Order: sequence, then structure tokens, then C-alpha cells
Amino acid sequence: QIVSGKQMQGLLEKQSFHKPRVPAERGRILDRDGLALVDNRAQYNVVLYLEDLRSQFTNEYASHVVKEYVQEHPGSTARKLPPKVRAALGLEADYRIVSNISYQVTQALQQPMTLDRVRFGYFYTNYTFMPLPIATDLNSNQVAIFSEKLSRQTGLDLEKQPVVSYPHKTTAAHVLGYVVRTGDDK
Repeated sequence: QIVSGKQMQGLLEKQSFHKPRVPAERGRILDRDGLALVDNRAQYNVVLYLEDLRSQFTNEYASHVVKEYVQEHPGSTARKLPPKVRAALGLEADYRIVSNISYQVTQALQQPMTLDRVRFGYFYTNYTFMPLPIATDLNSNQVAIFSEKLSRQTGLDLEKQPVVSYPHKTTAAHVLGYVVRTGDDK
């Protein structure tokens, strides 16, 4: 704490002032016959809380990643690694753990997918205080599988998120408005 006091203070301030966004449920808009023009539906997502995995990250870093680096770089020692190398190795260790968990979850949900390294790095750098989405928009069978097989795994949670639904697509969009996530409107 004494040696890294300024760094720790910076991390503390960064974590202290972030406010997570909680999506609000939007109101329904009905036509004169009571049919929905704009509606809400529940979307279920599997999310991973990185903070819950700190001990696994530390173990992977010390037990595997640093040892592999030292073997590949003769003359280097685990105790004398430059800060940039330590940071890169820490990110690699964290990626390995999260990638393995992500693959196990998506495999169990019958939609195997590997975690994109660039996406993980961006999320890890910019949104460490938020849960990482692993699988999104699960169907009822996948929700059941998660509840039975994966719900007790450390760091994993099932998140229910309200999503605006337009049953008639763009009909009357000029009057009703149209909401999409940034980047989804391509």
C-alpha cells in the first residue's frame, strides 16, 4: 500500500465515482383496439462479475502466465518484470479465466462461442465495475439449463433486462419514436 499508494488511490477514486446504468422499462403504447404498437419484453442474459473471480485471476497469473513468460524469455525473473509486462500478463491471466468460463457457459447453453480478446480488453479497461455479458437473449430452455447447471458457479448471474419491442416494426415510427442501442442501428 505504501509503494503503490498513488496507484491504489487512483483506482479507488475511479471505482467510487462510477454509477452503473440500470435500464428502465418503457411504457406500452396501445392502439384504439388495445393492441400493442410499442411493448416491453423480458430479455434474459448471463453475466459475469469479474470482481468475484479475483482469487482465480491471481492464481492463474502466479501459477501459469508468469511461469510461461519466464520460460519463453531467458534471463527474466518473475520478481523483476517491468510494470507494462506485469500489466499485460495480468490481462492475459484474467482473459484466460473469463474465456474458459465463457466457453463453458455457452457450451452448456448449446451456443458455443469463444470470447473475443479485443472485446474483453475494451470491457476490462473501461467497464470493470459492470458485469460482463456472456450470453444474451436466452430462450426459456437456456434459462432452465442455466438455472439447473450453472447458477451456483462463482461470478455468474442471470440478469433480466427490459427490452422495447415493436410488434409492427417501423409502422408509425415517426409518431411513436424508435429506440435502439447505440451501434445496433447499422
